[in-house]
Amino acid sequence: MSQLDKREKRKQLRIARALNTVSQIHVELRNMILAGKFQPGTRLSQIRLARTLRVGRTPLREALRMLQQEGLIIAEHNKRAPSAQFRPRSYRREFRRSDLALLSGN
Repeated sequence: MSQLDKREKRKQLRIARALNTVSQIHVELRNMILAGKFQPGTRLSQIRLARTLRVGRTPLREALRMLQQEGLIIAEHNKRAPSAQFRPRSYRREFRRSDLALLSGN
């Protein structure tokens, strides 16, 4: 195993250790979507995502439900959830507004 492979494996283990709650998985997936890691309309496989993030499928499903409520993914019964089509700038602007509203108690 090369030094580069060892470094990559250590990096993946650090990510896996960091992603131990649903909210952390949710944040990581949201960041991946907003960063453009998935093309709009891409079908997201729970199995692949769980392997990539090195997390269990149950907390991953909960995180996907949270993303669905935010409108970042569209889930269909018994089908893979595709990422939603949106404009990152408008979503970030709207997301900041909703955060401010939550913080102000409105």
